[in-house]
Amino acid sequence: MPRASTVERGGTESGTMRTGTRAGEPGGGSTSTDPPPSPERTDLPRDLVFRLLSATRRRRVLEVLDENGGAATLGVAAERVAAAENGVPVERLSSDQRKRVYVGLYQNHLPKLDDANVIDFDPARGRIELGERADLLFPYLYFDPDAAERTPSDGGPGGLDRLHALAAALVNRVPL
Repeated sequence: MPRASTVERGGTESGTMRTGTRAGEPGGGSTSTDPPPSPERTDLPRDLVFRLLSATRRRRVLEVLDENGGAATLGVAAERVAAAENGVPVERLSSDQRKRVYVGLYQNHLPKLDDANVIDFDPARGRIELGERADLLFPYLYFDPDAAERTPSDGGPGGLDRLHALAAALVNRVPL
């Protein structure tokens, strides 16, 4: 299940709310009602969230970390991702299947997640841990479009209720 988190939210990609006035107009000044971004902020632009989650291997690494209490070795993560990709149990993986995923994670996917502070990756020790921004991706990672599409006849909300339920879930868990 997705992790619940409370984060700042706003109405734009950068996480700030915009008002109807502009700087220099009467009643204007700043166009933002939120404080300016600071190094401590933990929001992620929506485009970055989708770019990070666009690769199946990155999504699977996050799932592995979430299932393992937030940490794993690179070897364990590579095995689990390779097993899922190849549709076989970890015990039946070939060394080529393991190596192909290991190298891809090491050289490409883990550094991207680390750069966004979604994970903390220590290449020298082969250790991966969930980072301070990981919770911002889980609502998207675990989003179930089938559940959002259920109608009152099959036990789910219908019409505008569906839209409101989805919007409430996203607003309360991730910046928009």
